[in-house]
Amino acid sequence: MRFYYPSIFSLIFIALFYAVVLGTFWFIWVRIYKRKFSGPVALSVVALVLVLPWLEEFWIAWNFGQLCRKDAGIAINRTVEVEGFYGDSVAGSLRLVKSGEYRFIESRSNKWVHRLEFGDANFLQQSIERYQWENSRKDVAKQDYFRVTLGIDIEALVYPGKGDSWRITKLDRPTARYHYKRLNSHTPVAHQITRFEDVVEDVQTGEILGRYVNYYRGAY
Repeated sequence: MRFYYPSIFSLIFIALFYAVVLGTFWFIWVRIYKRKFSGPVALSVVALVLVLPWLEEFWIAWNFGQLCRKDAGIAINRTVEVEGFYGDSVAGSLRLVKSGEYRFIESRSNKWVHRLEFGDANFLQQSIERYQWENSRKDVAKQDYFRVTLGIDIEALVYPGKGDSWRITKLDRPTARYHYKRLNSHTPVAHQITRFEDVVEDVQTGEILGRYVNYYRGAY
């Protein structure tokens, strides 16, 4: 079981919970019904109110532990070497492509899919010449970066000072065989517990190569 970490805020909240609920019960029991604040019924209600937050915490922690033991973590069914892949959103795409780890990465932006590739020396020179032709009054050397359109579906992203360029091709749909997908994100699976699930899929065969499952729990 994974119990929630204690904090001054949670202790203050519990104290307020006790004060409001028990205070309301006392007012109804004594002032409205004119009964003494004693006896099995009143004491049973007080005891129930006192243990309710801790029962909720135990229930969340127990469910969280069971779910984590069930399938949380990374499961790899098969590994493959690929030139590139598609992901709904891919952090660090520029770095991954520049390093040569992947020749291309495809990701979705609005309704289009963009294919990112690192440009060679000829592509860099072509991009700079096109930018200078469209912006004759601007000094390329003084630009941190610029984007320029080279064709109907081709755009260049250039960092002149570093000599880096990327070819960005607009596609109607992904062309990569392997897709990195998020199947679940903040999906409620139990009280105060959500599920995250990522998979790598071969879209040609439908095979799931790997899966990463993670659970997050909230406060009681």
